Amino acid sequence: LVYMTGHGGDEFLKFQDSEEIMSRDFADAFAQMHAKNRYNEMLFMVDTCEGASLFRDMYSPGIVMMSSSGEYESSYSHHHDYVIGLSVIDRFSYYTLEFFEENVQDLS
Repeated sequence: LVYMTGHGGDEFLKFQDSEEIMSRDFADAFAQMHAKNRYNEMLFMVDTCEGASLFRDMYSPGIVMMSSSGEYESSYSHHHDYVIGLSVIDRFSYYTLEFFEENVQDLS
């Protein structure tokens, strides 16, 4: 599982509003991982605006991709914490976590 969340746009994800990782960076990193047999199957989840645009350059096999938003679409927060002045979780993350907690049994 590779899970990314943050501010996004057309083929990029921002970290702390200063660094960006591009869709090609993800594609190349996953290709290197595949070449070194670091995964058999991978779930790549993205919770950001225009999240599906990060999948455009993917070319490695065995990757299932899901996103909170399509290309050129926004992704929205679930609730806001007025004490700290920030949204603390996005809708996609909130409901995905809720689903896993309610439906996935302990595999250990």
